[in-house]
Amino acid sequence: MSTEPQTVTQRYPGFAFAVVLVLVLAIVAFSFFTWREQPHGGRPILTGTAESGTFWKSPMTNPSNEGFSVKGYRVEVYESVVVATNPETGAKHVRPHGFYSELAVK
Repeated sequence: MSTEPQTVTQRYPGFAFAVVLVLVLAIVAFSFFTWREQPHGGRPILTGTAESGTFWKSPMTNPSNEGFSVKGYRVEVYESVVVATNPETGAKHVRPHGFYSELAVK
C-alpha cells in the first residue's frame, strides 16, 4: 500500500469537473443579469429630461401619423432607440430613430 497522500482530484474524480461547471454557470449567470440590466444593448448615449419632442406612432415619413408630446419625460437615447419614461406613471415608451421629432433634452 502506498502511503502518499491523495490529492482532492484523486480522491474525488468528479471534483475538477464540478468546479469547472460551477465557474461556467457563474459566468453565464453573471453575463445574463448584466445584460438584463442594460436595456437595448448598452449604456445610453444621452440621458436627461425632454424640454420638447414628439413620439410618433409611425415613421415621420408617414403622411397620416399620430403622436404625443414627451415634454417633461425622462429620456434615454441609445444607439438604435430612444426611451422616454413618463414621470407620473413610470410607463416607458420606446421608439427607433425616425419615430420622433424635435427632441430637445436637458
